[in-house]
Amino acid sequence: MIFVRPLSEDFTLFTTNGKQLLMETHKVEKINIDGQSTHHDQVFPIVYSGGAQFDGAPVADWVRQHKCQIEAELSASGAIVFKNFGITDDQAFDSFIRAFDWPCFTYEESLSNA
Repeated sequence: MIFVRPLSEDFTLFTTNGKQLLMETHKVEKINIDGQSTHHDQVFPIVYSGGAQFDGAPVADWVRQHKCQIEAELSASGAIVFKNFGITDDQAFDSFIRAFDWPCFTYEESLSNA
């Protein structure tokens, strides 16, 4: 069973300049899925669910607009799953990842044991 609740009901983040960030502009919801656990009142993993309004560039724009909130929740939870954000191919995935503007590193620099 999946329980859906709008982010605006239970999560608001204020940036250092006092600007309130909400994800309701694009009707992004935080959902619960089977297999999630709770540790110290924090759900793991956090799951964001997008919708039909995301195709191509808008998802990257959304990420840039909500990066501070996403990073704060990632820091608190340790993992975030993004569902239904219209990421259907490698170019859309690359655009999504690049929108975070995090530094890149080589495979050799990663923590992979492969």
